[in-house]
Amino acid sequence: MTAVLRTFPSRKPDLRHLLRSEADRFECNRDRLRYTKFRKQGLFVGSGVIEAGCKTVIGSRLKQSGMFWTERGADVTWA
Repeated sequence: MTAVLRTFPSRKPDLRHLLRSEADRFECNRDRLRYTKFRKQGLFVGSGVIEAGCKTVIGSRLKQSGMFWTERGADVTWA
């Protein structure tokens, strides 16, 4: 896969640079991209489970009885 990216014919220097950069990224993250193995182990490979968990935890925290939040107070990025 990375060999194809590195040798892809293009006259555009920006595209060649982008393809080589992406090939480097794939090579550096090779161990993280073993989706077939992870699925065989019963692991989730998408972000949906994590996103749903965050939504549930944060949503329940913000919606507790008696809670009143300003938008700024609920936004954790300002801290």
